Amino acid sequence: MYNFSSLQVDIDTQLANQIKQWGYKNINQEDIFCRPFLSGRESDIHITILYGILTTQPDKPIRVLKKETNFQVTLKNITAFYNEEYDVIKIDVESEKLNRIHNIIKNDLMYRPIHDKFKPHITIAYVNKSSTERILQNESNMFKDITISVNNLSFIPPMGLKTTIALKN
Repeated sequence: MYNFSSLQVDIDTQLANQIKQWGYKNINQEDIFCRPFLSGRESDIHITILYGILTTQPDKPIRVLKKETNFQVTLKNITAFYNEEYDVIKIDVESEKLNRIHNIIKNDLMYRPIHDKFKPHITIAYVNKSSTERILQNESNMFKDITISVNNLSFIPPMGLKTTIALKN
């Protein structure tokens, strides 16, 4: 369960399944970090645009994003976020428009800052620190330069249903 709302790009099922398969092939179960409310393999493959949004109602994000148009993101190498307790295996993502939307949401909606800097990515798994470097030696460019068309965004409150926000053509 989450404490705040978020805005994200959902990844289509076929690519999401390929990312999950890479995780199962390259990350052993004993490498997986587990603790309450943060554990294991990512089951909902997505790109978070902003987590920490204080509103639980979708009308504000819909209003803020009503003029936004479709865009593309490009996947890059598989890398890691290094943390004190665990590491995050992720796919880096590039998109100027994604960064712009992140800033629009940050400027127009109240939110609680969770991270210092926006680093667009797709989380694959949370892993024990001792396994990170070994994992990154395995096909870390598997998804590099794959382009994804983004036609809608998802607003997700802490409790309740996901709302799809269609972008203009």
